[in-house]
Amino acid sequence: ELEGPPIAREIMEKLGAKNELTEEVCDIVGHHHSPRETETTNFMAVYDADLIVNIEENHKDGKPDTDRLERIIEKSFLTKTGKQKAREVLLSQT
Repeated sequence: ELEGPPIAREIMEKLGAKNELTEEVCDIVGHHHSPRETETTNFMAVYDADLIVNIEENHKDGKPDTDRLERIIEKSFLTKTGKQKAREVLLSQT
C-alpha cells in the first residue's frame, strides 16, 4: 500500500488523467485493504473485487467451508453487488 500510490500517480500522469481522478486512484491504491468509515463507490468496488481475488487464492488448494464463506461474504463485503459476485465466484466452487 505504500509503494502503489507513486506508481499509480506516474501512470495516471503519463495517461494525461485529470488531477481529481489521479488523486482518487492514488487514494484507493494507498488503502485498498483498509476501508475507512466512509468510502467512495469506486473504492468499495475495488475493495470487493480485491477481496474476491484474495479469498479465491486462499482457497484454491482445498474446498472451503460454505457456511464460513457465507459469513465472511456477509460481514466483509461493502456492496450488494460485491456480495452477489462473491457468492457467484466463491460459492460456486464448493
